[in-house]
Amino acid sequence: FVADAAHELRTPLTAIGGSVEMLQLGAVDHQPEKRRRLLASIGREVDRMGRLVNDLLLLSRLDQRPSMQLETFDLRAQLGEVVEQMRLVAPDYHWQLDAPLTLTAHGHPDQLHQVWLNLVSNAQQHTPAGGVITVTALNGNGVTVRISDTGSGIPADEVAHVWERLYRVDKARTRVAGGHGLGLAIVESIVQGHGGTAAITSELGVGTTVTVQLPG
Repeated sequence: FVADAAHELRTPLTAIGGSVEMLQLGAVDHQPEKRRRLLASIGREVDRMGRLVNDLLLLSRLDQRPSMQLETFDLRAQLGEVVEQMRLVAPDYHWQLDAPLTLTAHGHPDQLHQVWLNLVSNAQQHTPAGGVITVTALNGNGVTVRISDTGSGIPADEVAHVWERLYRVDKARTRVAGGHGLGLAIVESIVQGHGGTAAITSELGVGTTVTVQLPG
């Protein structure tokens, strides 16, 4: 895992180093547009490294199973906030929320917000524009939340691996488009820390559903 994480960091560092070297040599001093593109590229790589480092630090903290201040909160409102946020970020998708008007959960609100945001962002990344992403929640034996998409789906032999850290289903996806493979690992760690479970079902060309169950 450390070797994979180092590789993930080395790639943007190499890109930054090459861009900085060109700037230092004055190769683009008289080409303002190319200079602007180089600086923008450096900024993107720094942002990407920052996200990766933040996620690695979060996973490290979660691995230590710190004590959490749990509270009962309005889960319906939280899910609605996440869906509205994604409508603004990705307006080319059909976002749906199906949940009872009164729905509460007992847990760490900020951590669970991270769970839903990671899952809907992941669904959006793997669903073509115009696709449907549905968030369904219901009361029962605790709380069940499902995030379903009409995306590309996951091959059957890879479903069991998607929770692994730094794992990507589509190896051809770039780090920009496909993320760095820590989102689902963070989801699983947070859900397990709440005493819950997370599971994935998927069909190629049809879509994927992630089901999170939290105790009452």
